[in-house]
Amino acid sequence: MIRRLALALVFVSTALAVSAHEPLVVTPVLSTAPLFSYEDAPATPDADDPAIWVNRRHPARSLVIGTAKDAGLLVYDLSGRLVQALLPPNAPQVLPEDPPTPAGPNPAIDNPCTDSQSGETFGRYNNVDIAYDVRLGTRPGAPHADVAVVSDRGCDRVRFFKIDTSSPSGPLIDITSPFVPRVFVDRYDQPSRVQPSGTNEGWFDNPLDDQNTVYGLTVAHGSNSLFVSERERGVVRQLQIEPKADGTLTYGIKRTFLFDTSFDLVDERGIGCPWTPCREAVQEEPQSEGLVFDSVLRRNEDLRSHASAQPALLHPQRRQHLCRRTNCRVGSR
Repeated sequence: MIRRLALALVFVSTALAVSAHEPLVVTPVLSTAPLFSYEDAPATPDADDPAIWVNRRHPARSLVIGTAKDAGLLVYDLSGRLVQALLPPNAPQVLPEDPPTPAGPNPAIDNPCTDSQSGETFGRYNNVDIAYDVRLGTRPGAPHADVAVVSDRGCDRVRFFKIDTSSPSGPLIDITSPFVPRVFVDRYDQPSRVQPSGTNEGWFDNPLDDQNTVYGLTVAHGSNSLFVSERERGVVRQLQIEPKADGTLTYGIKRTFLFDTSFDLVDERGIGCPWTPCREAVQEEPQSEGLVFDSVLRRNEDLRSHASAQPALLHPQRRQHLCRRTNCRVGSR
């Protein structure tokens, strides 16, 4: 089956005045060429998360950087032209006769993630954000650069790409240290109250092939740190970007945040009740799908998924319905 996917560039005029009671309709003025996704391809493109790098000297030369999951990273200029495509370093072999990827064939033999016991788990880029003015190197007077920061969900790493528009091979240059550690070498399991799994709550080893790995990502601008979430778990970690002497970048864990995977709700009568969202599978916990850092208020916003909606934003009738829910079936949402 082939799915058509496209990454859209949207420009909104800040001068547009809209009544608070009227919905703001945002329409794209430009769309990139569609990608073709093949279910059985070695590295099929799947357009997902974009980030806009603002060229502060020449704003018209800014770039849109998008993740394409197994197919790596795609870089577009503001006309929608693809200027660079990069496969993850841990990629499967892609032969000319295989379904194509934007980056072209990869004749090298399969290069699975280092910690994959099966040898069948490869790099998979999930989210991307931009860190500006990052120091490269440890010596006094070391240069600074803008960097695209990417969550590699497949290998459970964060990767770094220096943005250099003068580079003849393309604006993104991989400057990830070869020794970057896994982000979630352990995981915290929180069994569902209504879908028993037979497991206990607590910290456990986290095999890479289970893919409870780094997922959502946002950069805390001005602090050289970032926040990342774990797939199918209620954990968010703050990482600190650390320059190495050779000009590459790595990171260390600064803080770990554990979110309860059940929620307290209040219905329209002011009566409270606990709500445990149904899981598609009993061991797939609610996760933080998206993260954004408020650089003005200096706080991180967390958007949960596998939970239908953020409880505080639910309509009263919806909240009342959830408070009456007492059981779930595996496979329900």
